[in-house]
Amino acid sequence: MACRRKLFVVEDRTRATIRAAADRGRGGRPPAGSEASLCPILDNIQEAIYRTDTDGRIVWASPSCQRLWGYSPDAVIGTFLADYYVDPGERARFLRALEEGGGAVTSYEAEMRPAGGGTTWVSTNAHYYRDPAGNIAGVEGTVRDISELKRVRDALMAEKERALVTLASIGEGIITTDAQDRIEYLNPAAERLTGWDRDRARGQPLHRVYRLRPARDGGPPAADGPLRAAGAAVLGVEGGGQLSIEQTSSSLRGRGDAPSGRVIVFRDVTALHRVQRQLSYQATHDALTGLVNRYEFERRLRELVDSACRGAAVHALLYVDLDDFKRVNDTCGHMAGDALLERVSARLRRGIRDSDTLARLGGDEFGVLLAGCPPEKAEQIADKVLRSLRREPFRRGDRIFEIGASIGVVPIAGPRATVTGALDAADRACYLAKGQGGNRVRAWRPDDRDAGGPTGSGRWLMQLDDALRDDRLGLCARDAMRLRSADAPDYREVLLHMRDGNGTAVPAAAFLPAAERYHLLPRIDRWVLQRVLTGLAAGAAGDPGVVALDLSGQSLRDEEFLQQALDLLTRSAVCPSRICFQVAETAVSADFGRAMRFIAALKKLRCRIALDHFGNAASSFVQLRHLPVDFVRIDPGLVRETTADPVAGRVIRAIAEIARITGKWTIAPAVGNAAVLGDLEASGVDYALGAQIGATVPFA
Repeated sequence: MACRRKLFVVEDRTRATIRAAADRGRGGRPPAGSEASLCPILDNIQEAIYRTDTDGRIVWASPSCQRLWGYSPDAVIGTFLADYYVDPGERARFLRALEEGGGAVTSYEAEMRPAGGGTTWVSTNAHYYRDPAGNIAGVEGTVRDISELKRVRDALMAEKERALVTLASIGEGIITTDAQDRIEYLNPAAERLTGWDRDRARGQPLHRVYRLRPARDGGPPAADGPLRAAGAAVLGVEGGGQLSIEQTSSSLRGRGDAPSGRVIVFRDVTALHRVQRQLSYQATHDALTGLVNRYEFERRLRELVDSACRGAAVHALLYVDLDDFKRVNDTCGHMAGDALLERVSARLRRGIRDSDTLARLGGDEFGVLLAGCPPEKAEQIADKVLRSLRREPFRRGDRIFEIGASIGVVPIAGPRATVTGALDAADRACYLAKGQGGNRVRAWRPDDRDAGGPTGSGRWLMQLDDALRDDRLGLCARDAMRLRSADAPDYREVLLHMRDGNGTAVPAAAFLPAAERYHLLPRIDRWVLQRVLTGLAAGAAGDPGVVALDLSGQSLRDEEFLQQALDLLTRSAVCPSRICFQVAETAVSADFGRAMRFIAALKKLRCRIALDHFGNAASSFVQLRHLPVDFVRIDPGLVRETTADPVAGRVIRAIAEIARITGKWTIAPAVGNAAVLGDLEASGVDYALGAQIGATVPFA
């Protein structure tokens, strides 16, 4: 308080000195007494002090006017203050501000002209002064240069405006809080996502506006939900409803590193999660019947096999093969065949328990998994299924077809149970049932191993086992043609084949379905990788740049294969960056989390990854930017249709553009002619592959 009283005394004495100096200055008498003692202060203060009469004519100015503005007091006395404003109307606005302020104004900003030219921004504090009779005699005040302050302030305001516009424009929600976790700010996206208006939310506790629960929890939003540094959660929306979100939370620190609040950034991923669920469903279900597909069937079979090996339970597998399905297709067409498959699916569902798994394995073959079901009960269920199929014939127009099936039944029990063994036994039992005239159930018996020849898949299984044992698998290679991107590496694709007992080359397409059925693909993929690394290390394959080999969905889900692949790559003298694993988009979508972990492990060694058969689903683009792949192999169906179907061409152009933006190269396989090649080059595709482009040669 003492300091403030001293300041008031100085200000009063200064005002008195100004008035005295102005009065005596006109009479030519120097100031005396206390006035003289304040003259050094007036000479050195950082503000110019002035006094005008009622007409705005300057009657006195402090010596600091010379230093700050380039004008001597004598030069300005007698001139009008309005003459120094850049805007001629500024004087009128200044006087209006004085009136509105009750005869005083503080921090009035205006632009003025100094003696050296240019303009300067000043801040004025002023008030009316009165004569002894109490009448207004003029204005007196101080002026200080705020040009630098205004420049900094304007820059800060512009920066703030840019930040606010940015926050208002981005799609992510942004919330800021104070140290007590009360809302300070919501951007428009946060208002939309939470359902709270910014003004209504300001000052509210964070948990009241931003109501979270863990993404895995299906209960109602908690009052004080989990706010982790980053992760997925479910956001309860004001007024009802909920959103799946991804969020990050960062602490704000003030003076002394004390917490001063936090910034939360979150985005709505509800649509993305919906697409992921749809992709997962499509990857595990048959499109025609809606039943579980072979991939999901084998995954569930593997779980039952593991359970049986632990001695936890006995299970059963039914293998159902429709009789005379080909006759329906050949007589009435594929539409009739599809209708029959849908009807059979519905009847099979009615014949089994709710806890059982029913799958379409391909064509007219179905599989049933009976969990916790002993062999006798499994045979009873198979008989019930067969009766339900035969109960009502299939009618198509004026034709009537009796529906029958051959059903093989095999138990899944004991520590020696395997996926391959169960499928082979069920296939063989079904084969024997069909050989006995069909339309019957056949339970597998140990002596069935020696009964008759294998079915088609079983035949390929035997040939594959022989080929792997006798080293009759082989590799060929085909080089891709670069269409653009001079910095793109050379790309060589490895192709697998098998030699049968007569030495005839058998393409992979003939035997890989059987290998997939009997879970042999990881074994084959391991053989291919080892052979490629051996050939590159020996230099027999030349210097092909990047060598690409297929990686099956089974291998992608096999932890043992991953470890074996990492060991082979680590021990090899070949740089892992020369190896590219081609993985199908559907295999990645089927188990996205596991696929990402697998890919991350290979990328850690600097291996390359190509996303194969990309673009065969409408939702393909959704996850592309999240996948750490180097190459995108366009679906061959799109490539073949590019010249005939404008939509296919546009899809390819979109894939090439998105791949380029995300730093990936595009590859078009199955290029059959020059017209297709020209369209691909015009679409911005980086590589082309096909029999018409490069000859197939032995790899090593």
